[in-house]
Amino acid sequence: MSEITQLTATEIADAIRSRQLSSHEAVSAHLDRIDAVNDRLNAVVVLTRDSALREAKLADESTARGDTPASLHGVPITVKDAYEMAGVVSTGGTLGRKDFVP
Repeated sequence: MSEITQLTATEIADAIRSRQLSSHEAVSAHLDRIDAVNDRLNAVVVLTRDSALREAKLADESTARGDTPASLHGVPITVKDAYEMAGVVSTGGTLGRKDFVP
């Protein structure tokens, strides 16, 4: 399989659905990439590593049960911190909200 982080979301979803790739593998590959480049890019403000891995495990368990997956089931994503997510710092790009947790 090509480098996981170079695949499109659709390719990752197809690989997960066909069990060529697990969600845990996809998430781990993306976390490794973030670890490798984020110091230079500062693209990820708050990394929710534990919850991402927890969600990947749940996605893989669902796949193993044979549940019918949604289109992007198990595919890792990032969410811009301008969008409020429960329990995650949401700065909206301003220091005035550096400690704001919805």
